[in-house]
Amino acid sequence: MNNVFPNENTDIGTDPTMLQVIDSLDVEPPKEVLESLSKQENNENGPGEPTDKNKKGKHSKKEKKKKSMTPNPDKKPHDTLKKVIFVIVILLLMGAVAFGLYFYLSLGNKKKDLFSINDVQVYVGQTISNNISDYGSFSKVDVASCLITGLDKVDINTPGVYEYSVTCDKIKRSAKIEVLSLVDVNFSTNILYKAENDVPTAQEFINAENEYDYLTDEMKLKDYSKTKGGPHGIGVTISHKSGTERVGYAVLYVVETAPSMNLSCTNNTIDKTKYEYSVSDYFIFDENRKDLGNSLRLYNYKFKEVEDFNNALLNVENNKITIDNKEGYFVMDTNELIIKIVTKLDKEMISKDNTPDFPTTYTAISSYYTNTKNYTCSN
Repeated sequence: MNNVFPNENTDIGTDPTMLQVIDSLDVEPPKEVLESLSKQENNENGPGEPTDKNKKGKHSKKEKKKKSMTPNPDKKPHDTLKKVIFVIVILLLMGAVAFGLYFYLSLGNKKKDLFSINDVQVYVGQTISNNISDYGSFSKVDVASCLITGLDKVDINTPGVYEYSVTCDKIKRSAKIEVLSLVDVNFSTNILYKAENDVPTAQEFINAENEYDYLTDEMKLKDYSKTKGGPHGIGVTISHKSGTERVGYAVLYVVETAPSMNLSCTNNTIDKTKYEYSVSDYFIFDENRKDLGNSLRLYNYKFKEVEDFNNALLNVENNKITIDNKEGYFVMDTNELIIKIVTKLDKEMISKDNTPDFPTTYTAISSYYTNTKNYTCSN
């Protein structure tokens, strides 16, 4: 009878029937047989081959690596290039649109800056200019190609606001022309004391709220400044840009030393038909409050009506006025309707009207006129 288990020299690795028979046996095969089977299996798998578990792990890593390195067969190489070119084209188009918008806006701004026009003010009766250059800035355009409209609708004799337009290179600008009422020239004039050779200006004789131009004979002022004594009558032309003008009359008194202060003492006012009348004695003092001896007497006329005030000014000749047989240089106030005729107050007149020991200081003179003569004094 044949042995069920082969001996160690038997080649059972090549007989599958034998392996199946061994697997079906209930008894454990000898150790030598198991070792032989293990060697046979290792030889079939090849030397150094891993077990199924390890083999499966290594195959997994290799498969992942191969998968990541293997290109997609459906994906063509030039698809990526197409996407890049598409993005570049989009960016170029966006840049072109942005540049076009910038160019359009800058061109519009340049056109806006081609010229500008201004609001204009004129006064009743003045002539309106037809020269476009007088209405704004046109340095960047050909003025000959510009058109101004609306000037024919401005009524220069009626105060109000009117609109005009200027068109250049199809660009139209509009602004306003305001016709203003004439400005009344109102002012008051001064008695001006000046040291010898101190030449005054026309403005020093005038007190005015609005802005005016002042004109006078400057050569005559220079001549007066070299001559001590006075008073001297000064005529000053006062003009406003509206076109109105008026002559103001003032007084210049040239002295050796310019005064530091003054004092005017006035008696009670007498009411007459056309004006209120009063007399003032006007004194000047040095820095020590001592009388300088160049005093004036003023005859004051405060008119009740503008018409009477203006009529009195018709009696002016060589800067002197005559009112009720009194003549002299004078100062005036067009707001208060006052005219003051100025005469020199010498020692003889003072002695005649006052006590022989007439005071010579500021405080004493003010006290004397206030307490003795019942005058009102002010500086």
